[in-house]
Amino acid sequence: MCEEVPQDGHVVRYVKPSFFDDDGTVTGSAFHLRKGEPCVSVNWLEWFEGLSKSEQVRRIASLSRLTLKPNGGYAMLNVGNVLGRLSEARIEVRIMRCPLPEDDEHEADLSYCGIAGLPPSTDMALCEWVGDLIAQCVEEQFRVPTT
Repeated sequence: MCEEVPQDGHVVRYVKPSFFDDDGTVTGSAFHLRKGEPCVSVNWLEWFEGLSKSEQVRRIASLSRLTLKPNGGYAMLNVGNVLGRLSEARIEVRIMRCPLPEDDEHEADLSYCGIAGLPPSTDMALCEWVGDLIAQCVEEQFRVPTT
């Protein structure tokens, strides 16, 4: 069962090393839908109540089902800021928490969310524009935890 993430909440997106500019800024490409995927994956920081942001990111990294690169990172977004910025551009998205169940290889990830309603990869100009709008909302960046 999915539910909307509160607008005062924060989500983080894993960012591959190739999605950072030379100056370390997250590019809009980090927020493009991959072909065949319904949403851009993010995790809700506040799910891990009572921890510092760094500890929350560490917990999210420990639950990740991706191969995390040591020089990759996480981009933190305020949900309300993203929704507002995209709404001003007449792009309506939803940020939904849709927990991932435990499976044979992974523990359950109850913080897992998706940004739904993004343009498909078939319209690259629109994807790039929307990705850039989201990238402008990045409030903080975290390096992939090493342990």
